[in-house]
Amino acid sequence: MALPEPTVKTVSPNRWLSGTRLSLFLHSRPIIAVASLFLIACVGFIDYHTGNELTISIFYLVPIFWGTWFIGRYAGIFLSIVSVVVEMWVLYKDGIFYSHPLIFYWNGFGKLGFFLIFAHLLNVRKRIDKELRQTVQELDRSNNDLEQFASVAAHDLKAPLRTISTYLQLLQQRYSDGLNSKANEIVSTVCASASRMHTLINNLLSYSYVGNGCKPSQSVHSADALNKALENLKSAIDENGAQITSDPLPDVMVVESEWIQLFQNLIGNAVKFRSQKTPRIHISATREERGWLFSVKDNGVGIERQYTDRIFEIFERLHTEEEYPGTGIGLALCKKIVESHGGKIWVESNPGEGSIFYFYLPV
Repeated sequence: MALPEPTVKTVSPNRWLSGTRLSLFLHSRPIIAVASLFLIACVGFIDYHTGNELTISIFYLVPIFWGTWFIGRYAGIFLSIVSVVVEMWVLYKDGIFYSHPLIFYWNGFGKLGFFLIFAHLLNVRKRIDKELRQTVQELDRSNNDLEQFASVAAHDLKAPLRTISTYLQLLQQRYSDGLNSKANEIVSTVCASASRMHTLINNLLSYSYVGNGCKPSQSVHSADALNKALENLKSAIDENGAQITSDPLPDVMVVESEWIQLFQNLIGNAVKFRSQKTPRIHISATREERGWLFSVKDNGVGIERQYTDRIFEIFERLHTEEEYPGTGIGLALCKKIVESHGGKIWVESNPGEGSIFYFYLPV
């Protein structure tokens, strides 16, 4: 049987030069060391032939930087000493030593100290960058693991919940006449709890997905996002007779689905936590020096000042489930959405006077 002809992979010369040789250079400590010494010699040669008229001591920092960053601290120290020796040799040849010996030694040791400090700080920066990269990689890996766990856990939890809800509904439909009032009440309570658990799982998934970078930011018309949020809340708005107005809203660089969710949660809360008055909600935006300041104002029940920070924490509720149903995730989700876009959210409120939710978005 004939063997297949071997395939030859061709690489363009430009790509080889820019990729392979550059990688070889950056990972070869001997080459970097020789190149750094060569640069020091070049700087000293230029300094000598210009009669020490050019202040080029700063150029000795280039090979010191290369040696410290790509080789290590001791290479930076060695190159610092070599740089000072070369520069002092140039000054010696130019006669500075004979006319100003004290200045000669003072400048030499001063520059040596400066170069050594530079090499040390550069090494510290290199170590910090390495630790930071490792931390970021660990956080990314941890976030990915948590997202996968949340997705799998939510799927595994939803399946039995659907089964429970289905059989309870069948029980109500087929055997409600044979059950007494107490049994029917128990079945209704379990159905409501299963429905609430299903909502809680969906909200937790939404919370875990915010800011994970899977959805790219894009230019979004805030007015369109607001209209979509109002469409989602249409039944609640009509039921409560809420009056919602808005000023012209700007275009912003955000994740569209998250921006809709932000408006939907804030307006939904304003409708839910209404007072005896007809709910009136106004949305506006003001151009600040470095961003946009949005506000959602309502005439609802208001919030006591000691709770204005607490309400943005996940699962924090100021009212019982019987008073105002919910999962306690809505405002925490709003906070995570705003902060994932580099902004900040807060509230100003007094009991019985309504609330104004502000969120700032930098541009």
